[in-house]
Amino acid sequence: MKRLRLLSIATCAACVFAWGSGCGSTKGGTAQEPKGESQAQSSPPSAAPTQADNIDPRNFITEDEATEIVNRSVKFTEVEQLGQFASLSMENETGNIIAQLQVSTITYTKEAFDSDVAKSAKMLDAKFEPVEGLGESAYWMDGLMQVYAKGRWVQATVIQRPGLEAKPAARAILEKALAKLP
Repeated sequence: MKRLRLLSIATCAACVFAWGSGCGSTKGGTAQEPKGESQAQSSPPSAAPTQADNIDPRNFITEDEATEIVNRSVKFTEVEQLGQFASLSMENETGNIIAQLQVSTITYTKEAFDSDVAKSAKMLDAKFEPVEGLGESAYWMDGLMQVYAKGRWVQATVIQRPGLEAKPAARAILEKALAKLP
């Protein structure tokens, strides 16, 4: 059940803004900027996200790197477009998804990213906390680590199991990805 919730959060976060929020716009209200578990007023994003080049998450992490991080052999699935994210699932030997890496196919401003993270946390009724030392802005939200770096929204989720903590594994996946992000 927890596995489905984590994947649902990742998928929901990937899709929610493509359909409902105007991709970082503040239609219908004032944007909210995340401040730990509380939220404070902020000004609207300076620019809405814009269309970008074709992004393939397989260019940002290898199967060998992912295998080392999750301590289990993984095989990558085909990349799927989920809303504004190119999504790469990592499956174990039995075909179960054990981790995902998603990279926005549109560029973002930091303000739009922070605002959209707050909106998704509120909509999903999820707790979130800032993550230090990763990208220009980063948050851990209920099993999903989200990062703003180089004009992109990049996120990872890992299914926690005995011997594997989700938060450090998601961070390690993102560190590999961010090092190769153009």
